[in-house]
Amino acid sequence: MTRNILVKARSPTKPSETFATLKDDSTNTPWKRNDHVLRAAFLLISSLMIIHTRDAVAQDDGGDKVATAIANSWLGHDASELLVQWPVDAGFSTYEVEKTGETGYKWTFGVPAHSYTQTIFDGQQQIDVNVIQQNYHEELVDVAAKYECFVTFIANAEGIITRYEYNGSKCRPYLRSWGKPKAK
Repeated sequence: MTRNILVKARSPTKPSETFATLKDDSTNTPWKRNDHVLRAAFLLISSLMIIHTRDAVAQDDGGDKVATAIANSWLGHDASELLVQWPVDAGFSTYEVEKTGETGYKWTFGVPAHSYTQTIFDGQQQIDVNVIQQNYHEELVDVAAKYECFVTFIANAEGIITRYEYNGSKCRPYLRSWGKPKAK
């Protein structure tokens, strides 16, 4: 495809204005000339994303030795000790398994869903020589929950913790902050 483009230019030798016609060959775009470079870049970025995802999943598998050690330390302890030491105000829930008589104590750590008001500047207008009016409006912004860690301790019918489950990308700081059972 050929397009004619008129270019207004001044000739250095002639003071009068002249016009030139340029040929535009759209099949020879930079994207098509560098197609192999783009493919290589795409493959490199894709492989880096796969490696990063693999590492994040490996870290998320419960491979955190500190978090596992803290969770293991609660095995064999009474659930009432756990409830006294760990927070039960927000992100905490319990459930009962009627068939086995077990009780699950679940903590959800992270940022819960919330809303905030954002003030937005709409512009300004001059009303008088020395008076400028600035216009604002407010919008309510909803933020989705972002939970980083889920921890569940399961206690048998006698209230002794027998097992646990945890998962999430950032369990270590939460488990570490609430800690192991206190010595009696």
